[in-house]
Amino acid sequence: MSDLLQIEGVSLLSRRKEWLLDNISFSLREGERIAILGPNGSGKSTLLRAITGEYATDKGVIRLRGRSLFEMKTGLRAREIAFLAQNDEPEPRLTLEEYVTLGRLPHAGNRCRRRDRCIVEEAIDETGLQAQRYRTLGELSGGQRQRAALARALAQTPSLLLLDEPTNHLDPPGRSALLSLIKSKGIAVIVVLHDLTLAENFADRIVLLREGRQVICDVPERALQTPVIFPIFGLESFCVSHPASGKNMRIYDLPHSV
Repeated sequence: MSDLLQIEGVSLLSRRKEWLLDNISFSLREGERIAILGPNGSGKSTLLRAITGEYATDKGVIRLRGRSLFEMKTGLRAREIAFLAQNDEPEPRLTLEEYVTLGRLPHAGNRCRRRDRCIVEEAIDETGLQAQRYRTLGELSGGQRQRAALARALAQTPSLLLLDEPTNHLDPPGRSALLSLIKSKGIAVIVVLHDLTLAENFADRIVLLREGRQVICDVPERALQTPVIFPIFGLESFCVSHPASGKNMRIYDLPHSV
């Protein structure tokens, strides 16, 4: 399977000349899912915005389908990459259907209106928002707005989906349902998560960041072992047998202080 995205030695300076990102390198294959984990302020959201092209890198290069991201026209990037930001604040007077339809804007130059309507309809249906389609965003709950934002991103029909804490405002069943839906789409995904268990169940690989530096990029079984995560989160991880199913599962614990 070929690489869709290549991130090679990417570094980004703040206005104070401090490294927000320092020598980040990994690749993403077509249909692969990578979770980015790390403490607050470790550079997770900054990395996503660099991949969208919003932030210009000071060192290194980001390639999409072998082309430098900054050599691609904005419209082409928008057709390839959909971004669900952490604090999206759309116009609250938009109806949900109008908001989701905005996902089709990058395709407006080559529009098949019937196809656009079908895609929007499918995105609303998949996110379970049929009953809210004519309600305004201001009338929706936080969880419904979060699912509406995902519906808009899916309506964009991207090759790469970037998600910054998409499970915010969702209860545990809602988090599981949302990530299961994303997983079922077969789209390449880079997602920022705080919940280590969700990340392990969702991602093919995990990138751990600390103070803007990449600690590891590996499969969950290795990336979430105690020697790796303890210096970052102060957590120990254990693999135990589920008492009912017998299935192996990982749990996390803070070590007891003496």
